[in-house]
Amino acid sequence: MRQARGKAESRQFTSRLLLRIGICIAGVVLFSQLTLLGIKQFLSEIYTYESKLKINTPAAYEAEPALLKAIKYNPHNGYAHYFLGAFYQRQGRLDEAKRELLRALQTMAHPATPLRLLAENAYSRHAYDEAVRYFLSSLAMNPKPKHTASLDWYLFAKACAVAGNIPQAITALKTAQRYGASQSDLHLVLGDYYLQLGNSALALFEYLTDYLRHPEDEAAFARLIKFGEKTGDYTRALAFFKRHYDAGQLLPDGVAFLGLLHYLRKDYSRALELLNEAITRNPKEARNYYLRGEVYRALGNTEQMRENYQTYLRLAPAAPERVYIEQDLK
Repeated sequence: MRQARGKAESRQFTSRLLLRIGICIAGVVLFSQLTLLGIKQFLSEIYTYESKLKINTPAAYEAEPALLKAIKYNPHNGYAHYFLGAFYQRQGRLDEAKRELLRALQTMAHPATPLRLLAENAYSRHAYDEAVRYFLSSLAMNPKPKHTASLDWYLFAKACAVAGNIPQAITALKTAQRYGASQSDLHLVLGDYYLQLGNSALALFEYLTDYLRHPEDEAAFARLIKFGEKTGDYTRALAFFKRHYDAGQLLPDGVAFLGLLHYLRKDYSRALELLNEAITRNPKEARNYYLRGEVYRALGNTEQMRENYQTYLRLAPAAPERVYIEQDLK
């Protein structure tokens, strides 16, 4: 019996010893794995930081291999995926950019930034409905990004418009204005959106606002012409410009535009008076000679028409109407 008891105790001792050895080995292996994991994560962060310093410099091409190494050491490094996606986006590698940004979206704690870049990526790929969804998600999480609030809302508006959601586009543009949007075409774009909704009064207000802020802008001038052609409604524009003319607030281009409005209403004598005034105040503006030539054409005064056309071509030798005017002058 004593011998049997001794064998049992020996087996128990051996079992406990093996268990302790096993626990020690497991601890060493676990410690080694954790140490290796920590080293890999550390190296991943180092490569990510290194690439971040290069991505906006002439050495940006060196960012890609550094980011690939960062992802190799830590596939869950969301910032590495984000920076790699941003790099691919700038390179025009849109599909690769989307892949990396989606991975960043799954691993980053604050996904508003990759969502914004995904929206730009979708817009570049002409996937406008997708762009709207990403912009909406990004702006819902952070409606006023620190440095890009007005630009984000402006791009969101563009995406909404192309996707066919004009009311949402107008709301987004108004928000962009509130955040200080400085895009030169903002009022023109708003005017276009209002016109698409059939609100000619608000469209005209935006076009006139833009024209008075940028009287030298050909696009603003052209929008007002097209507005009249499309709606046939020059009354509001005429009253608006006449009020400013009577108050002495119109620049020479504004005076010329008032003359154009009278020309479009077939009031040729008043149109001629205003164009003469505009040319007297600014004799170097080529467009006004062309407009005055058109008035003389309507009046049947061929000699004066030819003289104004020739002056126009001399001041604007690259004018797109040159071929047609030269045919008239033959």
